[in-house]
Amino acid sequence: MTDKISLAEKFALLEQAYVPGIVGYMNDYKLQIVKIHGPFVWHKHDETDDFFLVIRGRLTIHLRDRDVNLEAGEIFVVPRGVEHCPDAEEETDMFARACAPTALACSVCPGPRRASGYVYRRCVATVVLVHGLFGAFGDERTWSRLVPHRVLVPDLLGYGEHAASAEQITMDAQVEHLRELLGPEPVYLVGHSVGGVIVTLYADRYPDDVLGLINVEGNFSLADAFWSAELARKAPSDAEALLAAHRDDPAGWFGGTTDPYEIESARAMLAFQPASTLQATAASVVAVTGAPTWEPLLRAVFARTAVHLVAGEASGAGWNVPDWAITAARTYTEVPGVGHAMMFQRPEIFGNTLASLIR
Repeated sequence: MTDKISLAEKFALLEQAYVPGIVGYMNDYKLQIVKIHGPFVWHKHDETDDFFLVIRGRLTIHLRDRDVNLEAGEIFVVPRGVEHCPDAEEETDMFARACAPTALACSVCPGPRRASGYVYRRCVATVVLVHGLFGAFGDERTWSRLVPHRVLVPDLLGYGEHAASAEQITMDAQVEHLRELLGPEPVYLVGHSVGGVIVTLYADRYPDDVLGLINVEGNFSLADAFWSAELARKAPSDAEALLAAHRDDPAGWFGGTTDPYEIESARAMLAFQPASTLQATAASVVAVTGAPTWEPLLRAVFARTAVHLVAGEASGAGWNVPDWAITAARTYTEVPGVGHAMMFQRPEIFGNTLASLIR
């Protein structure tokens, strides 16, 4: 961190409760801020203490045997392994410190940090996680499984802090956006859904800088992009209304889940981009995967790149992977007990899967 940071400015960028933003790093810790409103879930951290500093508002930390009430300017440390549940009747701003074994990228980080990421001291390779139509890509429970690699989690154009007009958002522009962030550095690319198209295009354009490619239910054809095609055809007002309806019911959008973590993940994903970004991205992926040049490009990438295919047990049957791709891929892995949003449903298992494929 070379410049001072205004916490007030960074808090203003946070749109959802319990979706933290990283404002810097100190040794092996990430410095993060978060808005709290309402109760979280009972949880514990087996490997680290949990640090709470209230900046604004009032926070109650429920423990199994008592409650700890914090006012602005007060701190409390929950020892590792102790169950607790943060709760705030009014919106509360909080500062926290947590272990940072991997490179974390977040939409409130200073600009240079996003491009370079946080380098773990025993870094072996750089792994880039590229999110799909709805950002962002998983959480620390996935990333921590990739130690000792350096992990970058960039926001695509139009997502998070990278605002862009609909005209600026194309698959080609996303590739060059990644190139600007990464530079000429050999990397492992992981692409989920639409991100699978972007990392494939990147591998085609910059083959010498791609050590391997992991396609997580990425689009192979228009059959995979059917929802994108439907979204792209909607009037902008209808797309806005659809996104608003999903934001009002994140649990329903996430398949009717009742899991608090999955609901918060869904809420964060839906808030991460405007409807205009979704429509522009959808239209571009339809144009690319529907073009006659797409399959030859795919075959060329598979022929010269170590490509691994990853599917969810509950969603793999609906993934339109051609037989030639399964044959040409180095591996085909089905993650048990999950669907398309596997990085949120079973983040640790998903992270372990990625780690086993990066050699």
